[in-house]
Amino acid sequence: MFSDNHRYIKITLLILILAVLCLYSFREGKRIYIDLGICLANADHFDGREIVVENYVYVSSVSKDRFAIEQEGSRIPVMGAPEELAPGDEIALRAIFHREGYLTLQELHIKKLRTIKIIISLAASLFVAVLFLKSYRFTLKDLQFVERA
Repeated sequence: MFSDNHRYIKITLLILILAVLCLYSFREGKRIYIDLGICLANADHFDGREIVVENYVYVSSVSKDRFAIEQEGSRIPVMGAPEELAPGDEIALRAIFHREGYLTLQELHIKKLRTIKIIISLAASLFVAVLFLKSYRFTLKDLQFVERA
């Protein structure tokens, strides 16, 4: 599998597999993940359906048995226990949409320290890339990494 035999066929096959996975994600992901603007604009279509809201969703206010979320300018109340929520928290949730303009909470995930996790992951990736590129270089002629002399 890792030999140089049929290298171009292997590269083409891997690119084709990646393209198919991207196409699948593009087509099927839209069925599951919906933003609030789409739901509010098509309230009759989404009434009673379970939706997943997770990209850039922030808590705007919290009370005893409900809380409000905001996503890209769209704001909507959520009925359900606000477990350890505070205004400004970034969250992901699964809920039932109601055409009257509210959600009934099914599942909630608080994205704690998400930005810090992303920064640490990027720093670690850059560190590994630098270590790798110190020992290896890429040749366009052979389309492979070779050890530096």
